[in-house]
Amino acid sequence: MPATPKLLFVSTVYPTPWEPHKGPANRSTVESLRELGCDVRVVAPVPWTKRTRSPVRVTPVEHYPTYWYTPRVLQSRYHAMMGWSIGRTLANVTREFRPDAVLAAWADPEGTVALRHAHALGVPAGVIAMGSDLMLLPQSAPRRRVIAATIENADHVFAVGSVLQRTAIELGARPERVSN
Repeated sequence: MPATPKLLFVSTVYPTPWEPHKGPANRSTVESLRELGCDVRVVAPVPWTKRTRSPVRVTPVEHYPTYWYTPRVLQSRYHAMMGWSIGRTLANVTREFRPDAVLAAWADPEGTVALRHAHALGVPAGVIAMGSDLMLLPQSAPRRRVIAATIENADHVFAVGSVLQRTAIELGARPERVSN
């Protein structure tokens, strides 16, 4: 790994010009990684439903592509909709900034999209399992299949607590690739 590790962080749970107070824990994670010497770029997809409000200034400047999706319909395809929505932004960011790894906060759709992008680049991908993404969303069988595949194929799953760690393993993550 180079002297300054490069990380691409992907999450809809992150402060944006439309919701500056959203995702403070993820902002703190990114700031902590920067303090440790990582060069971190953020892609924070903004649901199209949020772009109707007036934006406010947020620093540092990050990338905020519009996430087009069908609210409450075809949820097991949200990863496909997000991939289509933010694919160009991911390609542009990684063309200028070749990451050593990609990290997504939330298993699906962010983790699914980030994992595919990272593996296409030939770099490892991690997923932060935050709660509902493993505890509630898999109650839908089609969504469970997508989340299970993402968790199984992630290079590492960072579970927020031992319950999520066990749940990630139950969903198919290899135990040696899960930590809390």
